Amino acid sequence: MSVFSKLVVASLPIIPKAIVKKVAQRYIAGPFLDDAVSTTKHLMSIKASATIDVLGEFVESRGRAVEETSMSRSVVDAIHANTLDAYLSVKLTSMGLDIDHDFAYENLTTVIRRAKELGVFVRMDMENTPYTDITLDFYRRLRADGIDNVGVVLQAYLRRTESD
Repeated sequence: MSVFSKLVVASLPIIPKAIVKKVAQRYIAGPFLDDAVSTTKHLMSIKASATIDVLGEFVESRGRAVEETSMSRSVVDAIHANTLDAYLSVKLTSMGLDIDHDFAYENLTTVIRRAKELGVFVRMDMENTPYTDITLDFYRRLRADGIDNVGVVLQAYLRRTESD
């Protein structure tokens, strides 16, 4: 994480919540899936598409990872059911990456296989530098397994990105 990012994160607890909410408001549809669906429909009405991202990274328990996985599946179902011009963005740590890599991969493939059935694209977010290699490993493994409805976000500010 950059010095600037660390500074922002460190200062969040002392910034009034109303200010944080106001700044974040244009990027966050709301706390519920219905909020994301209606915001995406609005975006579609002005010829824009959306990324739906379930916030909840860096989970520390298997139970929480299973909940996050279930929520991600619900997003996939909602994208399909509402014919949204959107894709799901996932963070591997929300799937349990910090707990166990195989467990996280299993959770991720559950979501991605469901998305494939429904014709929904899933993009894996690159979270922080320590997760770069494993994120790319997961991506390559999925592609080798014939899963083609998945992509990965590469961090532009990393020197290694061009070769990745």
